[in-house]
Amino acid sequence: MASDLSRTRGALAALYAIGFLMLIDQAASIVAPLMPFQLGNPQWRFGAFGMAMGHTSTVLFADTLIVVAAVGLEHRTWLRTWGAIHLLMAAVVGVLTAIFLLDGVQVRAQVQPAGRTPILLNTARVGLLSIFVMAVSIWLMVFAWRSTRRASRGAGGGALLLGTQPGAGAS
Repeated sequence: MASDLSRTRGALAALYAIGFLMLIDQAASIVAPLMPFQLGNPQWRFGAFGMAMGHTSTVLFADTLIVVAAVGLEHRTWLRTWGAIHLLMAAVVGVLTAIFLLDGVQVRAQVQPAGRTPILLNTARVGLLSIFVMAVSIWLMVFAWRSTRRASRGAGGGALLLGTQPGAGAS
């Protein structure tokens, strides 16, 4: 039994490592092509935010690995910290989305009529994706705080992860 627990803890620790490696890789993949930063240029901001949001699915997968590891290893403090980071991230994405939408209007007005539809569609796609990212970030923050509160009352990490009550049999 102790061997199984040790293997499980080792696998969960590996999820931490993989999740953080993926986040670092995605951050580098986003930042490197954007150099040098041109924050005063609406076209650059529009393209930069659109490109960053294109990495969302990989970032969310890495985020999920980190959360699963934190819940499984019952790292309450880290889970709460991660939740707080997500609340901040939701706010930052909200502000950046508003700027992106305004830049989208400005960029769309500057292109030939034939190029306006793709810009409109991209603006809508990234805007909707941003709303999803904000919703997931807020949900994760709420989950992190609620799950750590339940954990302090005696529920194990597996119960948190599977949504079961401690001592309840599988159905």
